[in-house]
Amino acid sequence: MSDTNAYELIASVINTDLSNPIMESARNAGCKGGTLIKARELGGDSTSKLFGMTVSNEKEILLMLVPKADKQAILKSICETVLKETGEHAIAFSLPVNDVAGLSTLLK
Repeated sequence: MSDTNAYELIASVINTDLSNPIMESARNAGCKGGTLIKARELGGDSTSKLFGMTVSNEKEILLMLVPKADKQAILKSICETVLKETGEHAIAFSLPVNDVAGLSTLLK
């Protein structure tokens, strides 16, 4: 097990056509990889506004477990890529991760 809060889980809610450019920019900022989850909005109109962003039914959630020291650079690269590709802002957030196991390639 690793030190407490040595890692952060970054979650990005993105349009379905943005996963490749976002993952490429996150890798350039230090991310090693991610997991893509298909998602769909429940219980609402087919399109709505959230924080000034148009939200539609079909989305993807990109999850990346990153060292805490790399978190800000990766979040910044995600937001810059979405703005460049769509002209809109991104929803990306991080959560502290207390323990990890089985990630020997990330441990130093």
